Amino acid sequence: MRENYPGEVQAFRRKFPAQSDIRLVILTDADKHTIRERFQQLENALQENGLPIRQPQEGIGVFIPKRNIETWIHFLKGQPVNEEKTYPRLSEESECKAEVEALARNRRNPLPEEAPPSLRAACQELPRILTETA
Repeated sequence: MRENYPGEVQAFRRKFPAQSDIRLVILTDADKHTIRERFQQLENALQENGLPIRQPQEGIGVFIPKRNIETWIHFLKGQPVNEEKTYPRLSEESECKAEVEALARNRRNPLPEEAPPSLRAACQELPRILTETA
């Protein structure tokens, strides 16, 4: 994703003005890096390609699970999680639909104390891609 990020952002900016209803969602794992380090790598990739870093008004959301997105899914399903562990994929993507919809509906409510830090960071990205009427 880091290699493709500048091109995706550039294409998005060229095609869709800031007031557009279209959003760009970026999902990349942090793996052995911190969430902040991965954000910094993405910002650096933009700057190295002569592009400004993303601005708050741009509809570009960056979501960075620490290990993989399955960590978030297991947490949303009510299971305790550890962000260093790799969790198995779901058999079907739709298996987490109800939990993801509940998270979106309740996005203004604080997450439980035991929520993974990377999910907390992801929830801070939601205003970039969701309108207030959503």
